[in-house]
Amino acid sequence: MTAVGPVGAPIVEGGCVAALTCSPVRVFQQDADLRYAWIPAPMPCLGVDDPGAALGRDDAALVAPESAAALTELKRRCLTSGGCERGEVAVSSPAGTFVVDLTVKPLRGDDGELAGIACAVIDITEWRRVEGALRESREMLAEAEHLARMGSWEWDIDADRIQWSDGLYEIYGLTPDTFDARWAARDQREQRVHPEDRERVEAAVARALETGHDYELEYRILRPDGRVRRLHARAHVMVDVEGIPRRLAGTVQDVTEVRAAEEALERTAAELGHRAAELHRVTRHPAGASGAIDELLTERQREILALVADGYKNPEIAARLVVSETTVKWHMRQILRKLRVSNRAEAVARYVRTTREP
Repeated sequence: MTAVGPVGAPIVEGGCVAALTCSPVRVFQQDADLRYAWIPAPMPCLGVDDPGAALGRDDAALVAPESAAALTELKRRCLTSGGCERGEVAVSSPAGTFVVDLTVKPLRGDDGELAGIACAVIDITEWRRVEGALRESREMLAEAEHLARMGSWEWDIDADRIQWSDGLYEIYGLTPDTFDARWAARDQREQRVHPEDRERVEAAVARALETGHDYELEYRILRPDGRVRRLHARAHVMVDVEGIPRRLAGTVQDVTEVRAAEEALERTAAELGHRAAELHRVTRHPAGASGAIDELLTERQREILALVADGYKNPEIAARLVVSETTVKWHMRQILRKLRVSNRAEAVARYVRTTREP
């Protein structure tokens, strides 16, 4: 079987038609008015389910108006320029919505005049879907890395090529054009690590390459802006069938603020524990002489301490006792000194424990 175009020239021979039918590439021919003249196989992405029924029809009769307009524009551009044209077109047909890669070549008759076009189309819908999903995943990863202050990397050991994620560049304060992506660039690598941690980092990597075991460690880096950041790193060694390391990949998280918060919390907890122990000592084992408050304080001082325990302030105590506020303050200093406590709260606790409990 021979397929013949409108200008009378064979397009493809019989065996080739069968091959094209099995190929993801679909070829067809249209005349100068852009009516389908030759279609060897169905093309659902262009609205052609029955090739025979589509002959003599144009794109407007097969696909949605917007799609037909885009296809027609590309094909007419080919007829106008007399050269090949290629484009990516979104097509809505009865079979669904597609994205096609269309190549258009002019066909000329024996007299050299344009007689039509020959086209090759590939349905790239799935490619674009996967590409879009991958792009979306990368965007989500970048956002997640930014929020978590994380980054990832991979080192191709044989090629000595290192790849960093956007999040890792952000952590280090670097850009791809300022980063030497080679492990061999030791000077630059060491400049990024705090001098006190360089030996540990180098030893961890060397140990991983020697043993094939993963590693995890914390170290500090020096950013170009002078700031010191603390990082937590994990790395995984990928080996070949012979157990030889071929790749090293890992993640890094900036834990500077986390570690600072942990240290502050530990300091606060220690301080609170110390104060609680001191208060416990004061209330259960009063400092000073072994005698009761009655033996340590004067009558006036006991009177003032009782009013403090009842919640009165210095001006109120002075008014009740008809003395100056200065006198009240002087007595309070004497009370704290004699009871060997550091503030009014501890003095009140001592008073309550020794005078008001049974």
